[in-house]
Amino acid sequence: MSASPVTHEQLMTALTKFVEGRDQDGHAFAFPKGRFSEYLNSPVSLPENIINTENTKIDLTAPAVSANCQGVLLGEEEVLNSKTNTKSLVAYVGFESMSADPRTKNFYVPVNLGRVGIDSDELDLTSGVIWNSPVRQSKMLPVIQMEQELHQLNGQNILTGFAIYNGDGLDLLRQPSDYRSGTEYLAQIDISKALVVWMEKTVDAPYQTLPMDPLIRSVVNHPVADLVNLIPSTGNISPYPYKLS
Repeated sequence: MSASPVTHEQLMTALTKFVEGRDQDGHAFAFPKGRFSEYLNSPVSLPENIINTENTKIDLTAPAVSANCQGVLLGEEEVLNSKTNTKSLVAYVGFESMSADPRTKNFYVPVNLGRVGIDSDELDLTSGVIWNSPVRQSKMLPVIQMEQELHQLNGQNILTGFAIYNGDGLDLLRQPSDYRSGTEYLAQIDISKALVVWMEKTVDAPYQTLPMDPLIRSVVNHPVADLVNLIPSTGNISPYPYKLS
């Protein structure tokens, strides 16, 4: 696999094929094997979807929540916010719902990995956007290097987590660990909460049969053309197999 990120057109084609249940060659999309086995210490292969260490529903009322999800990394690119004239690095993560029909099985969600420096082409990786990778040791990283690192994971299982803050946890937004401000995190909390609740339901039903409120409809299977429109923020992408220490 090339270390060069794909073009926008190639990425959009890949997203369309994934939703249609097809891979890059037009064959039926096959999710990678061995899902969850190390993370949950279980040989059972569970859906590409919401998880946590106890394999129970996520407590969305906790002060600081990282709603863990296992999916397939489909691609990434820089996207402009036309209001602030800044760019962020956006990754697309593919998930599956409970459906025997490949045309109603797969959906994807765009996630915001962080804003590109205003005066440089770097991301602040203090919190470690990619775990289990040498780049986690770098505080500042050129965006092109991050894109190359992520590109190597395209088509693979990854773990990511939607950032949600409540109550006392909102104090954490005063000390953001990357180029997103506390205001930016605060703005996307409602989307992340709604998405987690909706995704938990896709474990038992085809996603197209589940009601989508405007927040869900704005992100599920929706390419990001302008970051004026909010998408969930995530603090990490971790390659599988992955096991918490």
